[in-house]
Amino acid sequence: MSAVLFYDPVCQEPYDTRTLAERALGGTEATLVRVADALGAYVMQHNRSSDWQRYLSPQRLPGVRAVVVNRDARALADVLELYPQARLYLWLHDRLRPGSRRARWLAECAPLLRQLAVTAVCVSQWHREQVRGTLQGLGLAEQVQAVAIYNPVDDALRPDGSAIDERTLVFFSSPNKGLAFTLDAFAAVRRAFPDMRLLIGNPGYKRDPAVRQAGVELLGPQPA
Repeated sequence: MSAVLFYDPVCQEPYDTRTLAERALGGTEATLVRVADALGAYVMQHNRSSDWQRYLSPQRLPGVRAVVVNRDARALADVLELYPQARLYLWLHDRLRPGSRRARWLAECAPLLRQLAVTAVCVSQWHREQVRGTLQGLGLAEQVQAVAIYNPVDDALRPDGSAIDERTLVFFSSPNKGLAFTLDAFAAVRRAFPDMRLLIGNPGYKRDPAVRQAGVELLGPQPA
């Protein structure tokens, strides 16, 4: 039995190992699946109603010593009720500017965070410094330790000999993650290199925008 549990309180719908192969999955969720599977850890999701292997609905499990909460600090109270003795981690994947929605989530939990030993896990050193600045502004810098752990890359990944098309660029992310800027930049690229093209993949949380731009191709959701 695993001593590690990942808890996702914000996913739009349940996901698990099968989801990666069957349909598209966002980068955060895909990373969580791969890390949890590599560790043999449990995964719980707030909206899961039926269990599949280690992917479970919220419940008490014996032997859990560490709980990693995905993104939303407000779920710490619920996790603490289920696992009062567990070490708590808050895995932050997004920018956390002072005054942002996610910073407000932290602010809502400030009284609880001052009582707990919570470690905030950031995905880069830059991200860590931004989170530390937000924690400082909330008066939580002493209570919440912020560390940086880069998202892992599979050691087995190797070049497969596929030809590289130097005239093709790609954007694989949700449209709200900078697509408008990318399209604007690509238009400038296209003026200098008219044969360039841009392929856009979308995990499916938000619909593809209506893009009618020369050289742009919408691929839609892409399974891993």
